[in-house]
Amino acid sequence: LPDLKTVIIDRVGSRRAFPARVPVAVAALNEHYRISRGDVSRVAGRKAQLVVLEPKDSLRYGHQLWADVESGLLLKARLVDTNGELIEQFAFNEIRIGDDVDPALLRQKFAVADDWQTVDAKGDDANGAAAAWQVGDMLPGYRLVSTVRRSVGVQGQSVLHMVLSDGM
Repeated sequence: LPDLKTVIIDRVGSRRAFPARVPVAVAALNEHYRISRGDVSRVAGRKAQLVVLEPKDSLRYGHQLWADVESGLLLKARLVDTNGELIEQFAFNEIRIGDDVDPALLRQKFAVADDWQTVDAKGDDANGAAAAWQVGDMLPGYRLVSTVRRSVGVQGQSVLHMVLSDGM
């Protein structure tokens, strides 16, 4: 966060990081979403296949995903409400796949000086009794995917971060 002169470090450790967080059992999504193909269009100058996940209930949002036809890379994603209204979106506007990367593009852009602060956001897995919290009746299709205990704030107060997901 260059404007705040702050560097946040979060090591994934044993937690799964992207792209490993992509649903393992995509077929299981059929239980709660109607999955269909949309049109092929262009995103970031590349041919992209639209995949639509329409929720079968009112407990979840819809997803519109554009994947690169050649590589399968997700180029654009939209989260939509029950009326199809946009809630959130991300998209690449320029991308090159398979090209050599100029090492100059990977150089650090900001000089970290003594007036910068480093925040270690690394958490520790907190499963079972270590969590001290248990999730009761969950919504259909949702499961607990991660429980992490970390210190936050000036006094380093301990917080528990629990992530539940239906696979999306």
